[in-house]
Amino acid sequence: DAPGGQGYWRSQNLPIDDPHPEAGPITIIGGYSDCNDAEPDPARTWLSGIGGARESVIQIRGNSKVRLYRLEIGEGDEDLDSDGGGIDFKGSGSLELQHVWLRNNEAGLGGGIYFRGEGGVAILYMYDGVILDGNRAASPSPGTRGDGGALHLSGTATLSMLSEDNAVYGNAVSRRGGGFYIEAPAKASIRALGEGQNPLFANNVADRGGTIATNGTGDVNGDLTISSQSYPPLRLAGNRARLREAKLYGLLA
Repeated sequence: DAPGGQGYWRSQNLPIDDPHPEAGPITIIGGYSDCNDAEPDPARTWLSGIGGARESVIQIRGNSKVRLYRLEIGEGDEDLDSDGGGIDFKGSGSLELQHVWLRNNEAGLGGGIYFRGEGGVAILYMYDGVILDGNRAASPSPGTRGDGGALHLSGTATLSMLSEDNAVYGNAVSRRGGGFYIEAPAKASIRALGEGQNPLFANNVADRGGTIATNGTGDVNGDLTISSQSYPPLRLAGNRARLREAKLYGLLA
């Protein structure tokens, strides 16, 4: 157990490839002390990448529908030539996160989450209580990788982050998108709801685009929508870019 009685599972490299998504989603729910526990504890269960090989904590492939609830996913140490320190999703289907904390994960692309749509539509849902904190994307050699500290979104992927109590803070990259990096034709919709007093994006750091960086080409465009239905409105605070654009950076190649 981790401090506070939270379940603690280390050396995690959990592969998911759902051969029968029509039967319903694969759901992993934390907060249970054992299999006989009828009611979950409010605390998250900790899945840690400490120990073992340098791998993502959770790897999702194929046409999978996955739900993750009340989990803390941390210390994923994927090799810098690979993707997704905490979660590595490549495929189609969907991934739902609710009351999930991704912290202190590292990879070459997508320190917290690498989410790429392949072979069909892939949707990443971030519901209430999703926190991406202290994740890092770094490059093994100058100028090749190091994009998307908290999240790298690409391919036929769509992000839907339309909930309360989410936070993206303290993430860092060696190149672009300290918070989020969105590569066309991927799409993202980010909306702040409720009465949150804290900034949604805070203290993220990059060379370009401390908060969010986007990347398109001349004939392939993505889509980024940011809105607020909260009071006070959506806030960005303390995000930094070493070279250009502390908040939003767009590149059209």
